[in-house]
Amino acid sequence: MTNKKTSVWIDTDPGHDDAMAILLLAQNPLVEILGISTVFGNASLPKVTRNARYILDLANRNDIPLFAGAEQPLFRDQIYANIHGESGFDGVALIEATPVTVDEAQSAMITAIKNANAPLTILALGPLTNIAKLFTARPDLVKRVQRLIIMGGAIAVPGNKNRVAEFNVFCDPEAAEIVFNTIIPKTLIPLDPCTPVVLTDQNIASLPNGTVGTTLKRALASYVKNIDTFEGIHGALMYDPIAAYFLLNPSAFETQPMDVRVETTSKGLTYGMTIAERRTIAERTLNMDVVTKVDEKRFVLAFLEAIHNMDAQKRSM
Repeated sequence: MTNKKTSVWIDTDPGHDDAMAILLLAQNPLVEILGISTVFGNASLPKVTRNARYILDLANRNDIPLFAGAEQPLFRDQIYANIHGESGFDGVALIEATPVTVDEAQSAMITAIKNANAPLTILALGPLTNIAKLFTARPDLVKRVQRLIIMGGAIAVPGNKNRVAEFNVFCDPEAAEIVFNTIIPKTLIPLDPCTPVVLTDQNIASLPNGTVGTTLKRALASYVKNIDTFEGIHGALMYDPIAAYFLLNPSAFETQPMDVRVETTSKGLTYGMTIAERRTIAERTLNMDVVTKVDEKRFVLAFLEAIHNMDAQKRSM
C-alpha cells in the first residue's frame, strides 16, 4: 500500500456506492480531499448534492468544500438510475433537497487545480460532464492533473444500462468521449472487474453498530433489494469504492494499457458503448490504463476496516 499522501478532487453523484467511496477515503491519513463536486446521475443535481452533504456530515468532514456542478448532459436526454431509489440514497431519512447553484463546481475545480502544491488526482465516480466542461474550457490545466481515475465503461461484459453501455458513460457519452481523448494520464475502472465484487449479507451484518455502520446497514438493505430487482445480483455492488481503493492501494489491481473510445454517433443499440481496440493487428492510440482485476479480499477487508475505524473514532470523540 502506498505511503505517500495524495491530493484528490472527487467528482460524484451519490448514490449508495458513491457514498461508500467517500466514506472509505474520508478519514484516511494518506488522502487529502481538496473538494467534492456533484453531477446529475444517480438522481437529480439537488438530490445528489444533498446526499453528498449528508455523507460528509456522517463522516465528520464538513471541512471538505462541496460544490454543485452539471445538472444535465451535454447533448443527450437526461436519465437517472433505479437501483438507488427516488432519493438517490434510499434507506436513509434525508431532508428535502433544496435548489443549488448549477455549475459552480467548474470555477472551484479550476482554483483547486491552480493552487495545488503539486499536480492533483481527480476521482470521477459519476457521469463525466463536469470533467469534460472543465478541460474544454481550460485545456491549459491538463498538465496540472497527475491522474484521472474513472469509474465507468464496460470492455468485454454486458452493460448495466443498455445491452453494452455502463451507466456513467451512458448518462453522457459525448462528455465521456471528450474526457477519454484528453492527454491526462487516466485509469479506467470498468464493470468487468467490479461486478463480481459485492458486499455479502455476512459482510453487511459485520458492520459496526455505531452511527456510520448502522446508517450503512439501513441504506444497504434498500440498495441490495433494488440490485436484486434490477440487476439480478444479490449483494451490494461496490463500483465506486473499488475506484476509490485504487487511490489507496494500486498494487491490489492489475491494469492493461488500452485504446478505448465511446460510441456517440449511434442513437440506437450501441449508444454509450465503450469500445477497446482488441484486434491483434491494429493501430492503437493507448489513451488509458484499464483495470482488469482487483484483489477482492483485500478490498473488502480494507472497506470494512475503514468503517469500523470511523465508528471507533466517533465513539472516542
